[in-house]
Amino acid sequence: MKEMVDAVSSNPVLLIILLLIAVVLVFSVLKKLFKIALFAVAAILVFFGYIYFTNDEPEKEIQKYIEQGTEILNTAKEKTTEAAGTLKKEVDEFRK
Repeated sequence: MKEMVDAVSSNPVLLIILLLIAVVLVFSVLKKLFKIALFAVAAILVFFGYIYFTNDEPEKEIQKYIEQGTEILNTAKEKTTEAAGTLKKEVDEFRK
């Protein structure tokens, strides 16, 4: 590993090529993440638009979905806390 680092640091052409490859990789990952984020925002907007135009009381429908999401998050938080406690007990027993 040290030989590789020495070879790259001593050869400026190789260093420039590796930096260009790194920049291209980072750019492509960010580009894909941006596309995914745009798709998620578009899907959310379409969903809320559908609720708004198909229901007589869209505020109540949206509030219902928010409450369901909050309930799911609270359940996940409780289960995660419970699992962390169990894991801590097992680690403590293992260390003894």
